[in-house]
Amino acid sequence: MKLVKFDEVLDFDSVLKECVDLLELEKVICIPTDTCYGLSCVFDSGKAKEQIASFKRTSKDKPLTMIVSSVQMLYKYCEVSSLAAQLIEEYWPGPLTLLLPSKFSDGYIGVRLPDHSFLQTLVSKLDKPIFSTSANLTGQKEAYSIDELSQQFEGKLDGVDFILDNGILDFNRPSTILKIVGEKLELIREGDAWGSISQRF
Repeated sequence: MKLVKFDEVLDFDSVLKECVDLLELEKVICIPTDTCYGLSCVFDSGKAKEQIASFKRTSKDKPLTMIVSSVQMLYKYCEVSSLAAQLIEEYWPGPLTLLLPSKFSDGYIGVRLPDHSFLQTLVSKLDKPIFSTSANLTGQKEAYSIDELSQQFEGKLDGVDFILDNGILDFNRPSTILKIVGEKLELIREGDAWGSISQRF
């Protein structure tokens, strides 16, 4: 496991390239997001998804959130209704996850475009989505610092291949999750965006 402190980085592009290279090699990285620290892997790696599940001590069948770098990338993988398009226009980038019908299966995929420049650039450079989930032990609170994460796992972070430490993140609640069925929405998790969405939609 390699740990890099963001405030000590002299060459931003080299760190970005290292993260892209690791993702392409089906490795798991821990990076800051616009909510909390997240565990991420390339979206089409079953091996890396199993590694995340093992590290978090959860089921390998538990769905992860797909992170895209643009709305154009989203349209390659999901069916987007007019309601979903309105929500995307109003609330992306930001802490809103939409469960949308997959173009490649009968199920739904949770998708998000974070309001985080490093994460957006990373996915754009990779040129395909990543899967992400909160970096925490299942049943524990989300981690807003690497120290918190280390405490949850008693210092044993070897299940992660690379950690980008950006210090203590601002406290933001996990994203609002909405399932879009046709032109109707179903609330899965409230989050900060729900107050505004519930009044407007």
